[in-house]
Amino acid sequence: MAQTRIPCVLMRGGTSKGAYFLAQDLPDQPVLCDRVLLAAMGSPDARQIDGIGGGDSLTSKVAIIRQSLRSNADVDYLFAKVIVDEPRVDYGQNCGNILAGVGPFAIERGLVAPPHAGGALSTRSFIPHRCHTSIGVFGAVSVAAACLIPGSVVADLACVGEGTVKHLSIEHPTGEFTVELRLRDGQLVSCGLIRTSRLLFDGAVCIPEALWSSNPVDCTE
Repeated sequence: MAQTRIPCVLMRGGTSKGAYFLAQDLPDQPVLCDRVLLAAMGSPDARQIDGIGGGDSLTSKVAIIRQSLRSNADVDYLFAKVIVDEPRVDYGQNCGNILAGVGPFAIERGLVAPPHAGGALSTRSFIPHRCHTSIGVFGAVSVAAACLIPGSVVADLACVGEGTVKHLSIEHPTGEFTVELRLRDGQLVSCGLIRTSRLLFDGAVCIPEALWSSNPVDCTE
């Protein structure tokens, strides 16, 4: 069977894992793009045995990234959740875990310059989704911050060390994340999540060539 090779990076982002693509390497037509992503991840199949999805909602995730045309962003990041056991791709949400890998991917693909002399790198990502009416993790971060502020009503709930920079690990049903809190003279000056990412694979994912056409055939027969 003839195959089409699509450049792809597999990365762990936070407590998830996903396939990262440049937008230019995927079809422009939404229906065709969905078909390609389903084939790449191996959906619909509970095991995703014919793709790289991993058979779990935490690993059947995709990041589609392009150089941003916006003056206030470096890259555009579109998150796609490929449903494991349905022929469906969901673009209606965002994933902070996969977002953790967007910066490293942008470096790998030359979309942003790497840091020099061991310095830090900050990227500005634009997420072209409809806004969430609420994001539950913000509440967890707020509570974690309150736990780390001396004198707050929940300060006694957390055991942390001394110092102006404090960390607190927050568990959730699918993993954990760390909140970093910075104090100055006893006052909160910054608070945020710490998520890491790691490059797992850099190469190409193969899909049946017949899928990448305007008149696809059934490649499962």
